[in-house]
Amino acid sequence: MNIAYFKPGKIRKVKGLCRQMTIPSLADALVLQCLADAYWQDIKSRAPTSNAHFEPKDHTFSRDDDGNLEYGSIKSWLDFQEDILGFARKCKFIIITDITNYYDFIDFDQLRNVIVSLIRIREPIVDFLMHILSGMCWKPDYMPSRNIGMPQMDIDAPRLLAHSFLFELDALMQHESLSNYARFMDDIDAGADSIAGAKRNIKKIDLTLQTRNLRLNSGKTLILSHSEAIQHFKVVENRMLNIIKKLVNDGDKLATKKMTSKLYGKWLKKGNFNTGNGEKILKRIIGLAIGLDLKLDQDSILDIIKLRPNLRGNALNYLSHVGFSAKAINFMFELLKSEYICDDYFMIEFSKSLFHGRVSESKITRNLINDIIDWLKITTKTTTIIVFIARLLSAIDTSIFQKRSLFWREAEAFGRMTSFWGV
Repeated sequence: MNIAYFKPGKIRKVKGLCRQMTIPSLADALVLQCLADAYWQDIKSRAPTSNAHFEPKDHTFSRDDDGNLEYGSIKSWLDFQEDILGFARKCKFIIITDITNYYDFIDFDQLRNVIVSLIRIREPIVDFLMHILSGMCWKPDYMPSRNIGMPQMDIDAPRLLAHSFLFELDALMQHESLSNYARFMDDIDAGADSIAGAKRNIKKIDLTLQTRNLRLNSGKTLILSHSEAIQHFKVVENRMLNIIKKLVNDGDKLATKKMTSKLYGKWLKKGNFNTGNGEKILKRIIGLAIGLDLKLDQDSILDIIKLRPNLRGNALNYLSHVGFSAKAINFMFELLKSEYICDDYFMIEFSKSLFHGRVSESKITRNLINDIIDWLKITTKTTTIIVFIARLLSAIDTSIFQKRSLFWREAEAFGRMTSFWGV
């Protein structure tokens, strides 16, 4: 096992804060995912309530109905949303909250106890699982392994374990007969008939989490009235997009293009995307636009890339589909040079979208891409990016790899890519 080898990356959240992401070796990722998959059905059968929604991906890189890659099972997310909308119809008040830095504070010793209490698993296997997780956690160089902080990566195994870690909270809500309760990973929502009842429920949830050294995020904890909940969850907007999706399925493409374009402009002007679940609505519209070959206002898409970290991947995917103009490429280059965007993930997503997408054929465009290659420093974190962009121009400079040969020869995935391209 190559536990020690991984590359931490950063995905920006807001205001320069970044989430540390682990990029494990292929062998480590496969072993970890296989272990989690092998015990998932047993863990799922011990869930104390059906209101805790999460399912692993089917590993087919499938997309949801709006063309977006799944995060876990899209059905689980929709079931979670349906539960919340049910609360909004039945209850006077809705509690919306999540856990502060949930993954960062998961204790492996406590996680081990939870897993052993849920399923029959041999001691060496659970010890091996904890050893893998500990080895993948980010830590300063030459420091000992830590037993706290679930590694975050783009596979489902850590999410499955993090989901089961909150079964104790689900059991308490079930014991308290709190039927208006739903959870999706660390997103927790519940209904109440009074402000006092809502505060009592928040207190119970927070005290339960404290037994696992976790706390609710006070900044994201809200108590909403019925009308505020309808606005927060964008019920009207979701219904309208569902109508559009049905028209798409019925084959009425022309009408849906006009309707989607009109709604996008209207909601953008009114600021509907800036409150509550507005970004989820914006994400759905971008997905619909890709499926309909709909041209959205380019300036607004570039603003999304600059100002909305959670939607950068979707916006870049849209530009990759409709085609990168010289203006768009120059905009990205200026963002990179200004260091306005400080996470590694954006650079990877930008280079991949350039490589896989449409790029306008012009001298200006090629000069801009060459300028980007010249600007990027030849470091461990940017070598892959340079390869993607340089390959776009069919102009890989082999001196790049000669200078960084130690890196790509030891990096399994990158070494394969280098060999595949005949470098």
